[in-house]
Amino acid sequence: MASPAMAPPAEPAAPRWVRALLALAVVVPLIVAGVLLMHGGWRSDIHGAFLSRVRFAENRGQLQLLGFEYPPLPFLLLLPWPADLWIIILAGAALFGLAWMVLADCTWQRSIVPFVLLLSVLWTPIGVHLVAGDFNEAIGLFALYVGWRHYRRWWATRQTIHGLYTGKLDNQGEPLVLAHPSGSPVLEFSYATVAPWPVTPDGFGFSLVPTEPNGHAGPVNPRHWRASAVPGGSPGADDPDPGLAPIVINELLSAEAPPLSDTIELFNPTAADVNLAGWFLTDDPALPKKFRIPDPGMIPAHGFRLFNEADFNSTPGSGLNFAFRSHGDIVGFLDALKPK
Repeated sequence: MASPAMAPPAEPAAPRWVRALLALAVVVPLIVAGVLLMHGGWRSDIHGAFLSRVRFAENRGQLQLLGFEYPPLPFLLLLPWPADLWIIILAGAALFGLAWMVLADCTWQRSIVPFVLLLSVLWTPIGVHLVAGDFNEAIGLFALYVGWRHYRRWWATRQTIHGLYTGKLDNQGEPLVLAHPSGSPVLEFSYATVAPWPVTPDGFGFSLVPTEPNGHAGPVNPRHWRASAVPGGSPGADDPDPGLAPIVINELLSAEAPPLSDTIELFNPTAADVNLAGWFLTDDPALPKKFRIPDPGMIPAHGFRLFNEADFNSTPGSGLNFAFRSHGDIVGFLDALKPK
């Protein structure tokens, strides 16, 4: 059983256009305030000294006179001319990137607190100062946050498994307890190997993974667990989303007397067609690739697809052909070794 690390996902779930609109809503008022101050005749001493130095260096064709005091200079030198407006826009772009990343982290943490804290700082004279008074500080905050996010992701990949379980879990299910060194239980539940619990961790090589590792509130509910994305699980790392279409085995007919034939009915509950080509049906966990669904394997939206012994038992008793026993048997449905 793999326990996923608490690492943020590579890509947040919030739509990018939503983050872009919210980030613009944060930054545009600050840029407008900076432009109004500029037209009102106010100029930051820092910006004035900076622009004077840029013009001095440009007039003499000696950019080395700028020194190393202003990290964003390469960006400004690409502009047609250095001016207060471009400095304000550059500072606003840095704060836009900062707001974008904070919103991404809000999605990961399922909390709007970081974004509210950012607003409480930027929508004050502090935010106006960053845009119209000292663009270096705005760019510095952006760079600092970028560095912190990269460090956080790097640290998540460095998490170490501080021990291996050397016992043996019961194939039929049993109680499990994760306890604090003081003895108090941190996590306690009993797993099983039959539906509604995921069945492929029993015999197919997959591990049992919580569906919400960052907010797991109901470990006793089998609906809060799934099989790992790949055989063997992902110990020491976050288990990725398998990305499987929720195709279900809707009905199974086990018939030993002709003219009836063993039949499996699949159902697609989604609103999109799904291509099942390359998926597998089996009756043996040790042989998950017994019957490969051939091309074309489309199952329509809200539609059904039937497979019978003419498909998976065309030559009974030979090769990987199989049939189901009428008194009970196993049926496995897998997507290229991803459990379904």
